[in-house]
Amino acid sequence: MSHRRLISVAVAAALAVGALIGLGTPVAGAEEGEPALKQFSKAVVPSISGSAVVGKKLTAKPGSWSPKPSSFEYQWFAGGVEIPGASGSSYVLGSAEFGTSITVRVTAKLAGYAPKVMASKATKKIAAGSLSAKSVSVKNQTTGKNPATTAPRFNDTLAAVTAAWGPGEVELSYQWLRSGKAIGGAKEDSYTLAASDLGKQISVKVTGKAHGYMSKSQTSAKTKKVSALKLAATPSPKIVGTPGVGEKLGVDTGDWGPAPVNLSYQWLRDGKTITGAGKAAYTTSSSDRGKYLSVRVTGKKSGYTSVSKTSAKVKVGVLSAKTPTMQNQTLGKDPAKTAPRFNDTLVANGGVWGPGEVNLKFQWYRSGKKITGATAQAYTLLAADVGKAITVKATGSAKGFTQVTKTSKASKNAVALKFAKTPVPLITGKPVVGEKLGVDPGTWSPAPDQLSYQWYRSGTKITNATKPTYSVIAADKDKTITVKVTGKKSGYTSATTTSKATSKVSVPTPPAPPPAANNEQAIWNFLVGKGLNAYATAGIMGNLFAESGLKPTNLQNSFEKSLGFTDASYTAAVDNGSYTNFAKDTAGYGLAQWAYSTRKQALLNFAKANGKSVGDLNTQLGYLWKELESSEYKSLMSKLKSATSVKQASDAVLTGFEKPKDQSDDVKKTRAGYGQGYYNKYAAKT
Repeated sequence: MSHRRLISVAVAAALAVGALIGLGTPVAGAEEGEPALKQFSKAVVPSISGSAVVGKKLTAKPGSWSPKPSSFEYQWFAGGVEIPGASGSSYVLGSAEFGTSITVRVTAKLAGYAPKVMASKATKKIAAGSLSAKSVSVKNQTTGKNPATTAPRFNDTLAAVTAAWGPGEVELSYQWLRSGKAIGGAKEDSYTLAASDLGKQISVKVTGKAHGYMSKSQTSAKTKKVSALKLAATPSPKIVGTPGVGEKLGVDTGDWGPAPVNLSYQWLRDGKTITGAGKAAYTTSSSDRGKYLSVRVTGKKSGYTSVSKTSAKVKVGVLSAKTPTMQNQTLGKDPAKTAPRFNDTLVANGGVWGPGEVNLKFQWYRSGKKITGATAQAYTLLAADVGKAITVKATGSAKGFTQVTKTSKASKNAVALKFAKTPVPLITGKPVVGEKLGVDPGTWSPAPDQLSYQWYRSGTKITNATKPTYSVIAADKDKTITVKVTGKKSGYTSATTTSKATSKVSVPTPPAPPPAANNEQAIWNFLVGKGLNAYATAGIMGNLFAESGLKPTNLQNSFEKSLGFTDASYTAAVDNGSYTNFAKDTAGYGLAQWAYSTRKQALLNFAKANGKSVGDLNTQLGYLWKELESSEYKSLMSKLKSATSVKQASDAVLTGFEKPKDQSDDVKKTRAGYGQGYYNKYAAKT
């Protein structure tokens, strides 16, 4: 007990003694000269009404005093100790007062009278109160459904549900019941249903305890009877193995779940139980020949309903044969309805033979005759099959079974293919007497086995002109030239295409001497400055003139129309980035008429790295020299440095650097002539 509580007890005792001895005299210590305070003529010991039970209200009755006080003050005590804050005429008993006796002190006040204190008699010891217990129900946390109306299942979790008990903080404890009997260890506010709960009703008993209150229990309503779960996966079993006589068969049960599931087996013959056949494997006997076997698998798991599944039946010792079909794998069509073509691949589908694993072999036939070596499941049509009908035979065999052969329907007669692409040939070269014309047949698809040629003069066949090249003669003057190209390939229909006619054949004029140009001297000086002799320099310039006229912005003439550019607009579009296909458009460009994508891309990168236009003369000369110095042209540079004539240098550049399609003697002569002109013009000045 605290010091403060001891003082309160002493004061209360003193006041009580004072009351008993009649505190009716003036209060001692009044100021001298002041009138003495009167004493109450009648003071009454207060009484307490109400139940002495925790949670109940006690009320103080001061009685009839004389004269009548103007007011009363109250103070409640428990076991003689002042109850802090308990200064009203009534007081509700709390759990702290449990087991103690209660008194009340009443102080009467009236003007002119000395305050008078009277204390009540003590109550009997305060008894325990009654808890405010709430009803209890059960919720299925797993399904969210009311287990009193919807049967809970094995492994569901049930939870006790109740509102807050009172007054104050009440400690709740739980006990789950199975058909009214306590479940060992089930003392939490939730309970997960076990296999032992199947078919039983579950309830929960909740007991509340609090200091100063009698413990109280509430029991929920019982749930519906707990039901078993259903197995989630109960696949139908499959018999595995070859069902021949004397063969061992097994069973593929599939994955039952949730795992683990205990499986048992029973083999059946024509639907009837086979005595002693209760394992996962079964070896057939002569009694099974011609009979249908199946197996029944039963799955069991604690808390789950048992399930039985029976496999499909298999017949022992008898093959089930199917007539094979054919599918054109190339066209995706039935060759019996749509004629297959040369090189199409036909695939045999033997169908499902059984029971068990059957070894199938195939043999393909051409118009009823066996095709040697064609024993695979697939067969690709040969040229020899064109015009013929194809069939396939499937032969099935298995241990303990009689071999069976089935023949497919015949296909329609196979047909030849057509070339997918037969491009118009392009005549190359100049239609000038003495010049040699060539032909670019284009890219045929697929590539023919053979191409043949026939040249025509203004539509009339030229005798013996059946080669890929044709030398223009005087008889061709003022006539146009065409060529027909015929492609042949095994299994394909031959196809012939005709070129466009050339312009009228003209008589050649001597090559003009190289024109004077502002770029000539610059190019000559650059190459000589790199250490090349006059022959090598002239040989290079003659070839550059033949390619571009020494114009660094030159766009190959045949591409100007298709690309929609002039030399100047093409160069500008590449420089400003509005044209991005420079490297891949295959158009010849610049001094050397660079056309390959890698070389054009390298030229563009070189120009950008130097901050110059791609058509800048000095930039192109720098890139040209970079190429010549690379390992790719090491042999060419050696020839140039050792050249003793313009023609020797010119021919080396033609065949080793520019590499045009036409490298004839006439072309070499022309280019060397250009080079000789430059030599004559500049060599003496070097």
